[in-house]
Amino acid sequence: MFSKAFRFNIKNLLPEGGDISLRNFSITEAVLLLVMAFLVSRGLGVIRQIIFNALFGTGIEANAYYAAARLPEILFDLIAGGALTHAFIPVFLSQEKNRGQREAWRLASLVFNVLLVALTVLVLISEAVAPFFVSRLLVPGYPPAQQALTATLTRIMLIQPLVLGVGTVITAVLDSKRQFFLPAVSLAIYNVGLIGGLLV
Repeated sequence: MFSKAFRFNIKNLLPEGGDISLRNFSITEAVLLLVMAFLVSRGLGVIRQIIFNALFGTGIEANAYYAAARLPEILFDLIAGGALTHAFIPVFLSQEKNRGQREAWRLASLVFNVLLVALTVLVLISEAVAPFFVSRLLVPGYPPAQQALTATLTRIMLIQPLVLGVGTVITAVLDSKRQFFLPAVSLAIYNVGLIGGLLV
């Protein structure tokens, strides 16, 4: 029952068609693409920080935001940080080489489903304990109003490790297929989304 409820084929999430997102890049092309994406992302990050500072400065809201980001970051690093990608890609490629595409996709879907369920459970638990975590462990010295704001922001931002976590598996699959365009673009999209949120 459990496996049927969470059965999911990650292959369905990959783009179809003959566009650039499906292109198999050479090592040189991949390096150039990722370096360019990294530079663009960094530039957008600077713009994002300038806008944030202009809107909130170093006041109560800014301090609450930075504090609220800690719990989501901890969850993401704990469950789906960079180690997952480094571990997944060689196993996926080995499975594909030794047992074929079908078994490789089964492995990818299994990892995706397990990670999705684990992160969902952790996010729900974190949503429940966020006020206690904020007031007792994260910012015990903040006044009650600022603690309440930090707890609210923490609950909103807890969706981040869930989205980024499952995205990590998809990125790892694309990287293993040498399809680096979408992973490269995602570096910039993250900051574009944050900038859009600040300007709305």
